[in-house]
Formats: sequence, structure tokens, C-alpha cells
Amino acid sequence: MFFFRDMLMMLARNKKVDEAKQVWQDLKREEVLFDQHTFGDIMRAFLDNGLPSEAMSIYEEMRQSPDPPLSLPFRVILKGTDSIPRTTRAG
Repeated sequence: MFFFRDMLMMLARNKKVDEAKQVWQDLKREEVLFDQHTFGDIMRAFLDNGLPSEAMSIYEEMRQSPDPPLSLPFRVILKGTDSIPRTTRAG
């Protein structure tokens, strides 16, 4: 799991969105489950690298996870979207 987390984080740092989506789809197909802290790490990587829509996709996946939600991923989303101008945010 940590190898895949690191791979997704590296792809986010390099703004390789298509490759990250492919890896994510492969992981879903293989039924790899991430814990909530790993979801937070991946979301933070996308947010820190200017890819908020990809971070929100990961957030949606996290919400469907069998693990109960923790506050960490929610704090990551709130902190990461705080710097996005309100005109580009939904709502």
C-alpha cells in the first residue's frame, strides 16, 4: 500500500494526472484498500501541487471506503482548499 501511496504522490508532484488516474483505477480493480491516513497523504499531495479537482476525486473515494472517516482527511481538504480563490470553488 505504501508503495502505491508514494507512486501516487510522486505523480501528483509531477502533475501526471492521467497516469495517476490510471494507477488509481488499477488499484480499484485489484481491490486495494487505503486507510484514512493514506487517503489524507494522497489528497495533500494533489492539493499541494495545485490539483484540487483530483484531490476531491480521492475524497469521494475515501467517503466510499469501509473505514470510518477520521478528521485528518477533512482537515487536509479544508486547509488545501483555503488557498483556492472563491470564484473557482464550487458553492
